[in-house]
Amino acid sequence: MIDELEKQAEAFLAHHQPADAEAVYQQLCKLEPDNAAHRINLGKTQHRLGQLRNAVKNYQEAIRLDPASVEARYNLANALRESGDTATAIKAYQRLLQINPMHFEGLNNIAMLLISLGDSK
Repeated sequence: MIDELEKQAEAFLAHHQPADAEAVYQQLCKLEPDNAAHRINLGKTQHRLGQLRNAVKNYQEAIRLDPASVEARYNLANALRESGDTATAIKAYQRLLQINPMHFEGLNNIAMLLISLGDSK
């Protein structure tokens, strides 16, 4: 059943139906509340829908479930940046880089964010 729901959500996304995918990922999170991957996928879908506050909550829950998740930390930092919470986004990128110092996208994004703030250090 879980595999079928995951495939259904992926199909919705492939057919540009993120709202339908969101509903399936919410169902998956209820069925497997300790599954960080489901929270990440729900967050990514909400992010795509512009629901940044909900996406942030799901990325944070994914990190609670799997503190070493680079994907959850990267997506959290991006959602915070896009929501305008620059200070928290910088901290999130820094936490990401503590786990994976060579995360190219994270390095790039924090650098661009700091440059935009006039802090080129």
